[in-house]
Amino acid sequence: MIRMKYEKCPSPKNGFRCIQYIDKENILQAVLEPVKSTEVRDYSKERPVSDEVFQIYKSQFQYDKSALNAKVESRDDSPEDWIKEKIVIDAAYANEQLPIYLFLPKNVVPPYQTLVYVPGNNVIGDIKSDNLLNPYVFDFFIKNGRAVAYPVYKGTYERTGDHDLDQNWPSEEHQYLYTEYLIKWVKDFKRTIDYLETREDIDTERITCLCFMKILSVGPLQMKNQAIRQPLVSLSKTI
Repeated sequence: MIRMKYEKCPSPKNGFRCIQYIDKENILQAVLEPVKSTEVRDYSKERPVSDEVFQIYKSQFQYDKSALNAKVESRDDSPEDWIKEKIVIDAAYANEQLPIYLFLPKNVVPPYQTLVYVPGNNVIGDIKSDNLLNPYVFDFFIKNGRAVAYPVYKGTYERTGDHDLDQNWPSEEHQYLYTEYLIKWVKDFKRTIDYLETREDIDTERITCLCFMKILSVGPLQMKNQAIRQPLVSLSKTI
């Protein structure tokens, strides 16, 4: 598991930051008060459910297999180290379409070992995915000979849907709505693997999950819901 330290966090290694107030008398007192940190749930202290209950939870993420109707919408081979394809397939729900960006390395011969990317919460919002990818977060994997698949998950980029999500999900007032989106995120992940398994240039025995943040626990959840035989790769200390 790979972890990436957030360099702005105070620690014995990173130190701390100082500030000089130019006009302290005109600063609101509320600005100078201590900031309460958000409580983070400690999953190591949670009690696992029984296998029977887990199977009930797991069943929420299942779906009927259907035709992918895959279409390659674009293919860009101008980057030095990879080819970027944009593929659109049918999602596993609600007659929606699921865009997938697939980065194929140029320096190795297929079939490729592949990572399915799970991004951070910063992708939640009404922004276009067409220019999302300067893939600086995972380009070293591609340069090292791995392919990377990047699904546009429900609620991210232009797939915002009928509800505006924010980066602090789940919130107290939207617990059930969050559950609905979580189920769709997992289905998007699994549907992406369904597509990868149709390609001769992908090594289907070597597919794993690459998690940048916790887009709310989707990454680890995949490991229990899909036949992934390789270790989870995390780029965040929050997983």
